[in-house]
Amino acid sequence: MRYRAEIDGLRAVAVFSVILCHAGWSSFSGGFIGVDVFFVISGYLITTIITNEISDGRFSLIMFYERRVRRILPALFFMIAGTSVAAWIWLLPADMIDFGQSLMAVATFSSNILFWSEDGYFNTASEFKPLLHTWSLAVEEQYYVLFPIGLMLFWRFGRKSFFVLLVLVFITSLAIAHWGAIHKPSANFYLLPTRIWELMAGALCSLYLSQSAPPRNILTNLLGLVGIAMIGVATVSFDDRTLNPSLYTLLPIMGTVFLILFAWNGSLAGRLLGSKPMVWGGLLSYSAYLWHQPLFVFARFRLTDDQLPLAFAILSLVTFGLAWVSYYFVERPFRNRKSSFSRTTVFILSGIGTAAIIGFGYYLYTSHGAPRRFEDTRLQSAIDTIQQSPMTKNCHSYEKPRYIAPQKSCSYGGKNTKWAMFGDSHGIALSYAMSVKLKASGEGIRHLTFSNCGPSKDITEDCRRWLDAATRYLINSQEIKNVVVSYRIAEHLYGRHEGIYPTLPNNFSDKERQEKWAKLLSMLTTLSDAGKQVYFVVQAPEVNTHISRLLSHIKNNGLAISVSRKWWDARIRFVTDRLETLPSSIIVINPTEQFCDTQNCYAVNNYVSLYVDDDHVSVEGAKIIASMILDSEKKQQNKKWHLPFDQR
Repeated sequence: MRYRAEIDGLRAVAVFSVILCHAGWSSFSGGFIGVDVFFVISGYLITTIITNEISDGRFSLIMFYERRVRRILPALFFMIAGTSVAAWIWLLPADMIDFGQSLMAVATFSSNILFWSEDGYFNTASEFKPLLHTWSLAVEEQYYVLFPIGLMLFWRFGRKSFFVLLVLVFITSLAIAHWGAIHKPSANFYLLPTRIWELMAGALCSLYLSQSAPPRNILTNLLGLVGIAMIGVATVSFDDRTLNPSLYTLLPIMGTVFLILFAWNGSLAGRLLGSKPMVWGGLLSYSAYLWHQPLFVFARFRLTDDQLPLAFAILSLVTFGLAWVSYYFVERPFRNRKSSFSRTTVFILSGIGTAAIIGFGYYLYTSHGAPRRFEDTRLQSAIDTIQQSPMTKNCHSYEKPRYIAPQKSCSYGGKNTKWAMFGDSHGIALSYAMSVKLKASGEGIRHLTFSNCGPSKDITEDCRRWLDAATRYLINSQEIKNVVVSYRIAEHLYGRHEGIYPTLPNNFSDKERQEKWAKLLSMLTTLSDAGKQVYFVVQAPEVNTHISRLLSHIKNNGLAISVSRKWWDARIRFVTDRLETLPSSIIVINPTEQFCDTQNCYAVNNYVSLYVDDDHVSVEGAKIIASMILDSEKKQQNKKWHLPFDQR
């Protein structure tokens, strides 16, 4: 296949877009489409290589896979080795368990499947996963396994028939992708069936160019520039709300197709992409893509949010420094088939490397993140107390298919189920903490929680159905006497604080907030009027970042600051200003004074972690709130005991 410098330049465009997007440059909010560009390039190159060799009668699957191994694995192994060292030093056990799973998935070409399956409410945020970017490598690797075999099987029917087949695959995959972007966004993003149309776009370019090159005239010159413009528009106008991949993704995909077809040497677009700086960036693109994500992730773990913009700018340059080392000292020696690394040597080394990665990942996973790495027993205490409720998986409702009907929900603690926890995910740990304290008295608790679902939230149909059913269940239950209501109400009323602290979010109008509060008040009153003793838990203070990042900032007094008290008071003021409007029969539990002093709120207290992420309390944090609830219940009982008999 004739070398085209323009393709290396196009690779540079793709990797620059991705890195600047992940570095947080708002002007490159759509830079993630660089991955889509990579897929088109890959489809074009792989199809060109295979069809040329088949036509010449020299195609060999073993030779094809040897080239892929030489191209992909050495640089990948180099990055994994460096990332593993950093992870061993810095990652906490919970994050190390995730890292171990990632290692095993990368080594088995299934990381896209892993990250799709992990895309749940309580999993580590994507910006804290060092190997998240390998999902795209997994998609390509799966393509490399399937496509050559399919091409060999169908090539016998002729080039035109094969072209028609690829067009059908393109259309079908694109249609599924657009449907999936709306209905199954996570699977749609990560999995091959909804990405293969992008690879097919490149493959179709290859088949077209193998028959006739486009004329080189003013029109093709213009179309090449249009291709650059299309990618540029997508890069600056797309953002995390854009459905991707979907019909919208046709913009950068067709831009890439135009460049492959019309950016030949001599055209304006071709000269731009084929310039020395762009070609150099393209040569380093694979290694640069490999290194940027772990560098950015470890920066997020080690630095505060205000330090990150400068750090990301520096690390973007460091990325290309590491990429230069990787390209010249790792990629090139192995890619050269005339080097001392014979085919047998390459496959043996690849097998050893793969086995080592799987083995290390398995060790990290089965050892629960190798916690003995840390010698500081105080830090170990903080690490050990980052605990979610053990009842989360079996008792908490998510969106479909993890829907648990109220009548089939969990109850635990003692056998006398006098209590119920009613809320969103903020009630999970609290429900478990309550059960621990109630068990001694023989009382139990019914677990009724649904992610992102509450009367003060813009809710889905599933959430509305569940809320109605759960409310009816509680009202009709003769056994349940006490209902604890716990929601992430600050986010429901104002929006999420993640990524913008210390700015206060304000995503809704005052009218919308009033309507949300009225719905919550109506539900609380309905339960109280049904004879239930209602405990309304004001949300515990949010944390400025993930708890894992704060553990390195624990002071000698065992405290780690989360947010300022002034910020949290302002964040929750809409609620606290209206607590007096609640019926007097409803007991309000406000944990702010337990989690904050007059200046700051704390995520870690006396080397005990009070949270599991940036807003959900840990079991230890929940025990504080549970004690407040049960103390209030005792006071209520004592108050009733001292009333005259006719008022009890």
